[in-house]
Amino acid sequence: MSSQAIENRKKELSEELERIKNVLINEYKADKIILFGSMATGNIHEWSDLDIIVVKDTDEAFIKRLKNIGLLVKSKVACDLIVYTNGEIEAMKKEKRSFILKVLEEGKVIYDARGKEMA
Repeated sequence: MSSQAIENRKKELSEELERIKNVLINEYKADKIILFGSMATGNIHEWSDLDIIVVKDTDEAFIKRLKNIGLLVKSKVACDLIVYTNGEIEAMKKEKRSFILKVLEEGKVIYDARGKEMA
């Protein structure tokens, strides 16, 4: 893929990320948003997508959260959205789950309701 095509893909993903972030903050009332994967590391390629973890305390079942977030966001690019509660994140950290440890180490917090918007 040419460098121009990669730049175009990066621009497309960045614009959609900003739109999704606004939906998650203003409509979904996310506590925290973490970007991970190729957009977070800067290793963007032709098939790059958006990989996002949303942290929100909710009583909704995990599968229902995934369905509802997809219906709300309606991403215009390939996007993996996962919603965890703060308790689930803490439990996975305690259990040393490699996925969450890697996300927390390499991912970028792009919004934290307790602080301010990060990026």
